[in-house]
Amino acid sequence: MEIIYTVLRNVAYAVVDPYSALMIILMGIVFYISNKKIIVMQKSVLGEAKNTAIELTVSQIVMGILAGAVLSLMLTYLGVIFNSDSSVFILFILTIVSVFIPNKHISLAYTAAILGIISMVINPILGMLDMKNIMAFDINIISLLALVGSVYFVQGILTVIDGSRGAIPIFAKKENSIIGGFAMKRNWIFPLALLMLFRIEDPAMASNLIEMPKWWPILKGTYNASMMAGILLALVPIYAVVGVNTATFTRTSKSKARLLGGMNAVYGLIILALSVFARIGYAAQALSLILIPVLYEMLLKLDYNLEIKGKAKYVTTDEGLMILDVTPNSPANKMGINSGDVILEANGINLAMEENIFEEIKKLPLELKLKIKNAKGTVKDINYIRNREEKKLGIVFVPKVIPEQVVVNNEKINIKKLINKFKDDDKK
Repeated sequence: MEIIYTVLRNVAYAVVDPYSALMIILMGIVFYISNKKIIVMQKSVLGEAKNTAIELTVSQIVMGILAGAVLSLMLTYLGVIFNSDSSVFILFILTIVSVFIPNKHISLAYTAAILGIISMVINPILGMLDMKNIMAFDINIISLLALVGSVYFVQGILTVIDGSRGAIPIFAKKENSIIGGFAMKRNWIFPLALLMLFRIEDPAMASNLIEMPKWWPILKGTYNASMMAGILLALVPIYAVVGVNTATFTRTSKSKARLLGGMNAVYGLIILALSVFARIGYAAQALSLILIPVLYEMLLKLDYNLEIKGKAKYVTTDEGLMILDVTPNSPANKMGINSGDVILEANGINLAMEENIFEEIKKLPLELKLKIKNAKGTVKDINYIRNREEKKLGIVFVPKVIPEQVVVNNEKINIKKLINKFKDDDKK
């Protein structure tokens, strides 16, 4: 219990301390600006926003703080330790930079592997030159592997829980049809309490001394008795950012978040297993570091192939109008209409184009009779008496014909370009 209390206290300190909390405030502003663009896109496609920018931002920060507490406990119990003078801090800085420069090659999987390999090459050379006092490249490889695995595991859980929030309907051309899908972009910032080794000469660190139980650490081999001699073990608050940036045409946004989150969590567990394997020796550590980016590339390739080879879920049909999305608290939502349903008839009229349903609403201001076919093939009739104030159904259809500027021609979507397209269209 003492470990839990100490870890959570340090995580809380990172949140409330004025200097540390400044990072959350700054990233909160960045998230809010990004979420404002998402709201613009939702309004462009849906006619109204499903969320507010404040809701999206608050959930990112709150979920990040909770994830930071869980991750800090994981790393502490595993026994992940780094020297306070090492360059491991670069990894966390780069996760924050990645928010502004979205590029998979500066993700933790790549940067950690590069840093670890550099450490394994340079540190022995410094030892031969009797320059062991230079600690920048003295990085515990087993701890590094455990850190990467734990971060991706927690990122996977975050994606499952919160990754689909703020998803935006998008369209693409595939063969002779228009298909609908969702773009998903979420980032979370979390405070992290990381175990660091300090020289005992620094009396100011004495108050942070942690008494560990005899069974600690769970992950054996992260330190030895000679390493601990003359040093102090303390928790240091630090910040990191993780996120998801993807799109799907074969699943619902929630299903995609569960799949991608599960894949990231499994990837994280595999890297954690590699940290145990790396205890064998130098060669095992080198191999494990190489496998970090290789396995990550395989994960990305698998995700991409599942999209390309998978069956599109929302496709234009001659039967009627395919529904891509429904806004909360809308007339369509109250009628029980769901994503993936097809509207076959509106007031007895077969629907060839979605404009027909809008015309029927104008003709019948209070009553609307719809024939709906759900994803299982069951057909049902819906009668709805709407309020005079309800001018929109709150439905996004997969259109039969759409303007070229709102079509995504390649499933490997650049989310930033997509945001700019919709933002420009909204201004016209």
